[in-house]
Amino acid sequence: MSTQEAWRNRVHRKARAARIIQHLERVDDATLEHIDALIQKAITGDAPPPPPRATRRDFLRAAAAGGMLVATTGGLAVWQLGFGRLDAAEDEAAALHGLVDLHESMAATDLDGAVARTIPPLDEQIDALHAAAASLHDGIEQERAALTGFQSDLPSLHAAMQWLQQASATLAQRMLALENSVDALLGVSGPLTETMGGLMGWVLGQLPPQEAAAAHEALERTGEVVSALPELMEGLYTRVLEPLQDTFSQHAAGGLNQRLIVPTLTDVIEPAAALTAQVTLLSAVWEETLLPLQRALSERETIRTHIRQYEADHNV
Repeated sequence: MSTQEAWRNRVHRKARAARIIQHLERVDDATLEHIDALIQKAITGDAPPPPPRATRRDFLRAAAAGGMLVATTGGLAVWQLGFGRLDAAEDEAAALHGLVDLHESMAATDLDGAVARTIPPLDEQIDALHAAAASLHDGIEQERAALTGFQSDLPSLHAAMQWLQQASATLAQRMLALENSVDALLGVSGPLTETMGGLMGWVLGQLPPQEAAAAHEALERTGEVVSALPELMEGLYTRVLEPLQDTFSQHAAGGLNQRLIVPTLTDVIEPAAALTAQVTLLSAVWEETLLPLQRALSERETIRTHIRQYEADHNV
């Protein structure tokens, strides 16, 4: 038996004895003799079986009504209690009355009502959150697929940039050789854009007039193409090769992979996916909890209805 149960038993015993003592002065002699006989039987061990044990709720209800529990089974079961302990029993009954008041005050906070009013909007918000998480999950997976697909294309793009850089370097070397050859042929020193006109004139001068006239336009168009190459090479280096040198490298710190793709996958996609998983779990737990919670609130309301009916029937 726990300490709390032992305390309740002692209070129950004192309350019962105090109630009996209060009524002894008002009973007739025959009843008093009968009570005396029952006491003697209890002392000698011939007393009838003890009454059923009252529950804590029964005792509290009785205390709240200002009375004491007195149980009878074929007679009145009495234990000795001195008149000097009556006040102590009444004090303990008053304390229990205060405890009942505290229980009633706690019930007046309407916790059940607050929970019942909170459930519908909370359920609505969780449903909306779950729907948003499902949509976000689809978007996350699409974005993950797009990023990983682009990431798998980076080696090919990086190889293409390396080829373009190597081809540009080879073309630049050949243009420099052409420039040197033209300068040597003409006996001048200058950039290819300035010497191409002299080269075209020298070639035309080496041809007979009829052939020179026929080749003049073709040589002029050739000169225009060659003259445009230096500007093209400069733009290719400054606008493409240098800015995008490490862009498609998977390991370079300034490349798209390390600067954009990996951080997006690590710091955005993965946390967002974990968040949607947690929201899905929250929704599942809520669904499992909601019905038992609503059932418990309904049962508690039924009990409160019984309590109110009991109070009305017993005028307590």
